[in-house]
Amino acid sequence: MSSGVLLALIESKEFVTLVALVALWQLKVLVNALPQLSLALDRRRATREALRARTKAEREHARDVLRILQGDPPEPEER
Repeated sequence: MSSGVLLALIESKEFVTLVALVALWQLKVLVNALPQLSLALDRRRATREALRARTKAEREHARDVLRILQGDPPEPEER
């Protein structure tokens, strides 16, 4: 493909429209992935805190946070 044909293709409205649509689609995919990324980071942070917990209360709290982030209800408190 000669450079003149390639240049004409790049300058065409259809090509610009196609590039813009692809960019918008990629942005939509990224925005849709943000909640999953956020949840993954929250789980990672909670896991790290659970591993660093020194007292029994800290371990229980970290375990409850992890369960909530995974969609499981925390264990009922014993009194």
